[in-house]
Parts: sequence; C-alpha cells; structure tokens
Amino acid sequence: HFGRLKTLQTGDEVTFVDMDENVVVYKVVEMEILKPTNIEEMEGGDWDLTLFTCNYGLGTRYAVRCQMVEENE
Repeated sequence: HFGRLKTLQTGDEVTFVDMDENVVVYKVVEMEILKPTNIEEMEGGDWDLTLFTCNYGLGTRYAVRCQMVEENE
C-alpha cells in the first residue's frame, strides 16, 4: 500500500479516510531516508502524520512527514 510513498514530493497532499469516513488532508513537509536502527529519528519530531515504507534491497526506510491541512468529519 505504501510502495509509492517515495514518489511523493514536498508540497503534495495526502488524504486519509478512516473507517468512519472522516477525511483528513495533510501536506508533505519533509522526506527522509532512515536506517531501520534510527528509532529516535523515526519517533522524534512534531509532525501530525508520518508514513513509512521500506526501501527493499537497500536496507533503508522512507519517512514522509506531514502536517494537517484540514479535517472534515
């Protein structure tokens, strides 16, 4: 599901829809490539949403950091 995260760019919008059909829109503010052992970097920061995916074969992870733009319930 997250294999295409690495194609996102700063400024792109990410729409999240939960099981109750609440919609939250986020804007990508930062992209990082992290080692799987960098737990503090994965958990740190003040982002509203962080999405991760593995970079198969390279032993790294993509981290997409986002800030909330709007929430529609």
